[in-house]
Amino acid sequence: MLVVGTALVLFAFIIMGNDQLCIIHNITGLPCPGCGMTRAYLALLHGDLAGAFYYHPLFWMVPFGAVVLIFHKYNSWLQKIYLSERFWIVITVIVLVVYVVRMILLFPHSEPMDFNQDAFFPTIWRMIFGS
Repeated sequence: MLVVGTALVLFAFIIMGNDQLCIIHNITGLPCPGCGMTRAYLALLHGDLAGAFYYHPLFWMVPFGAVVLIFHKYNSWLQKIYLSERFWIVITVIVLVVYVVRMILLFPHSEPMDFNQDAFFPTIWRMIFGS
């Protein structure tokens, strides 16, 4: 049911002409903590390390987290990290702090932390209340 609902929401965004991938950004208009991650990797693939850090300063954490999640059963050091509640709390705090700082410095006019006027909620708001 969740997959069907997600597909319907994405289809609605395509019809509305919204080409952004982030479902939170497409629904609320607000960027999520991961917004800019795809652009960060695209910048990195083009050799633009500074651009990658600009688009999302935590882009390097995704491969590290994937290694921990995938290989924790095969490596004792990764197993310790995987089972460490403190590690996951620290990672969560880092992500939230970086998100707040990016919102303060970049929102609402700088990509990737811009406000999406074409998102679902802002569109409904304009339809109900005008302007």
